[in-house]
Amino acid sequence: MIDCNDIGAVIFDFDGTLYDYRRISLKLIMKHPLDMFKMRAERDIRRNFKGIDFSNSETFYKYFCEKMKSRTGMNSKRTLDWYNKRYMPSMIEVLAQNYRHREKVLDLFKYLKNNSIKIAVLSDYPLVKERMKAIGFTDEMISLCDIISSAQDTGALKPCARPFLEIAEKLNVKPEDVLVVGDRNDTDGQGAKKAGMRFLKVKSHKSFGTDWKDIVEGL
Repeated sequence: MIDCNDIGAVIFDFDGTLYDYRRISLKLIMKHPLDMFKMRAERDIRRNFKGIDFSNSETFYKYFCEKMKSRTGMNSKRTLDWYNKRYMPSMIEVLAQNYRHREKVLDLFKYLKNNSIKIAVLSDYPLVKERMKAIGFTDEMISLCDIISSAQDTGALKPCARPFLEIAEKLNVKPEDVLVVGDRNDTDGQGAKKAGMRFLKVKSHKSFGTDWKDIVEGL
């Protein structure tokens, strides 16, 4: 399934790829039902920001707060307090209580490292390492990753090419030698295409593609 001869690095998407995030929105709402409209606004804004390069996180948050104010009436301070002190911690709690990483992730990571292939994890949302730990990633598994990155922290959500290209540059790997593994064509796939990278799509609860077990068994 993975020809290691011409791959220098693999960039893994997080949500839907390293675990299947079925019904996570519902579980977040059930945890804080009074936040339902804030959560819906956050998701809608992120959807509209998809593929827009804001250059940096400060500009991203500026426009994010403006959009949230128009939807919820909250000012920037209240928006950021809600997002950083309530919403993201709640997401980590929901992950820890309900989700686990896909089987044999450790085996796959070890296989890649043994073949001198660098590993990166790229998620749109922040606190990637904390969310990895929430779904059962051990310190050993995390240590095998050369880069753990948030596209949001760069100010450019997928499918912007820049987060992918910055990872390749930091890893000192040519874009054409990078394989992106994700569960969505519109974000992971298009981001890889724009960056000149290859793409392998895996199945999640709402997508078709290669089964995760097929990848591991095909090594």
